[in-house]
Amino acid sequence: MTPLSEAEVIRQGCDITLVGWGAELSIMEQACLDAEKNRYFDTKLRTDFNNLDDLKTLIPWDKETIKASIKKTGSLIISHEAPVTGGFGAEISASNLERCFSRI
Repeated sequence: MTPLSEAEVIRQGCDITLVGWGAELSIMEQACLDAEKNRYFDTKLRTDFNNLDDLKTLIPWDKETIKASIKKTGSLIISHEAPVTGGFGAEISASNLERCFSRI
């Protein structure tokens, strides 16, 4: 059992990190399955190209698990139900931009 303060890695993969929570997870899981079925990525030797992480909690949110996933895949997609401005996805994006993609 994963503690609530730790993100759960639902799918292991190495091409894309998908991060979400709540109702979005079923949509994201379906997107992973559709991508595999339609071979949107190079899947000659594997079918585990999407890394799907469930944050479980937003305060606190598990920065280290998400960072490790991003370091593995080199990419990040955040999906959440929220208003156009002020959504928590912006916090995740800004934090990981500094932690994983900044060269400064």
